[in-house]
Amino acid sequence: MSTSYLTKHPRLLEALLHVFFLFFITAGAETAFTEASSIAYKVYYDFKKYSVRGGANHNFHQGNNNENLEQYMPPTLGDVNRGVQSYGQHYAVQKPKPITQAIRAYLVRLHRTSPALYYGTISSILVFLASQIPSRQLSTLLDNHFINSRRNLSKGRYHTVLTAALNHSTFMHLALNLYGFHMFGKSVLPMLSRNGMPFSFFCILAGVFSNLFFAMVHPLGSCIGLSGVALSLLALDAKLFPNKVIGFVVRFIPIQCPAQYALIGLLVWSSFMTLTMMNDGGRDGVAHATHLGGLLWGILVYELIARGVWNKFFIKSWRIMKKKLKLTR
Repeated sequence: MSTSYLTKHPRLLEALLHVFFLFFITAGAETAFTEASSIAYKVYYDFKKYSVRGGANHNFHQGNNNENLEQYMPPTLGDVNRGVQSYGQHYAVQKPKPITQAIRAYLVRLHRTSPALYYGTISSILVFLASQIPSRQLSTLLDNHFINSRRNLSKGRYHTVLTAALNHSTFMHLALNLYGFHMFGKSVLPMLSRNGMPFSFFCILAGVFSNLFFAMVHPLGSCIGLSGVALSLLALDAKLFPNKVIGFVVRFIPIQCPAQYALIGLLVWSSFMTLTMMNDGGRDGVAHATHLGGLLWGILVYELIARGVWNKFFIKSWRIMKKKLKLTR
């Protein structure tokens, strides 16, 4: 893609910058968290070793005359400028990785963690970039194959109940959905794996269920976005870890509360807004019915697993089917 082409299409250039910024924040935050955790552990170890309140080394008061306490002090501005390594070398002056290398490393780790998370993220970004290209043919293609609506379903485009989850209207819409997709997806992934439910299977059915729920409630409406999948993961995570603190922002007001309270609040709000907007498909441009469908799907999967229904019926049926397939071969 040449530079001249990008300058002629500012929307696509802006979208590319937004996506780069999203990866920059995600990869940078993960790297900073890892390094901060390592530093915190080392400092905690030193504190336990030299604690004046009865730590592991009780000779601190007696034999600390020769101890170089400067190494445990934060560096001064002059130390930083001269590149002096102090405070036990925990704050050693070193340059961070190039951002392209950090993004590449993050994508590699994401693919190793879950191919479904990786391909879902990449697909959503590619579809968003395609939607920013000013092309009538491309817009028609996206309208016909990446929007969930009764119109598309009536014309036999049943795949739109899934592909609509990859389409997003704005960069913030994409960023918020991917944030929830990653954060809650990584949290519930081990539990789903232990119970024999593939993460990709859960996400595909979450997207289909939430979009079908929207189409049933709003015959004249249409919806796009990964929010149904993200909220299904949030609901499952809240049922698994009800006391886990979840932070979010409402009209620039930061709020923190236990996950169970957040789930109840989202259920009440989504149900109320779905009922009040059943006739027009949503005046505020938010697919509340899709959100409600995603929350219900996450709760349903939790109940199936917790009550043993999933392992008793679905896993056994799958094993029997695999045996029959092997015998027919």
